[in-house]
Amino acid sequence: MNWKFGVIVTLVLFVFTGFTVFPVEKTAPQVRLLSPASGWSASKVVTVEGEVFGSYGMDEVEFYLNGVGRNVAIQNGRFSQSIVLGAGANYIKVVAKNQYGVSSDSLRLVTENSNIDMMVILFWDTNQTDVDLWVTDPNAERVYYAHKRSKIGGTLDIDITTGYGPETFTLMKAIPGEYTVQAQYFGGTIPTVARVVVYLYPGTPREKKYTFPAFLYKSGEGITIGKFNVQ
Repeated sequence: MNWKFGVIVTLVLFVFTGFTVFPVEKTAPQVRLLSPASGWSASKVVTVEGEVFGSYGMDEVEFYLNGVGRNVAIQNGRFSQSIVLGAGANYIKVVAKNQYGVSSDSLRLVTENSNIDMMVILFWDTNQTDVDLWVTDPNAERVYYAHKRSKIGGTLDIDITTGYGPETFTLMKAIPGEYTVQAQYFGGTIPTVARVVVYLYPGTPREKKYTFPAFLYKSGEGITIGKFNVQ
């Protein structure tokens, strides 16, 4: 009885619309990283690109850099994410999952980059939105999208305007004093949950990590997410 009903519906749709109805393929996704290849990198900032097959019911993948995750949007079966590489080995993993299964792919990039004293990363949980990262140093100089480098060497390496982040600030040699991290909801129509992760002296015995959550209600809103001190 069920197959007869399906045939009748298909025939009716074809007769009245002129289009044949094809079933949606409901399978587990397959994710593949396309570039860069695992190995050495001479760059501080790289763009990781990949593709997803069978992405039924998906609009994003989970992206992990050295164990810290964020969402990355899928567009026409592909995704792209710019990241800042730390000194030594960097581990990238991408996970694609829907109700039919899970797949993942990973790579390892090794650099000879100098150690970074400070890295500040801003993520948020909505697509097609723009949240800006502001970092103010002990000299009261703010680094943000319109002023991307400070006198002490702080740099906004990545500025994302299309959703999720990460916006990334780095400082090679941190000076003592208090640093302030702020976020401005520059463009969007829905509330978004933001998260800032601060690394001090990453990859060294002195490494410290701070995580600051925040909730941004409307476009134009700016808030102080957190403050921390460098000795």
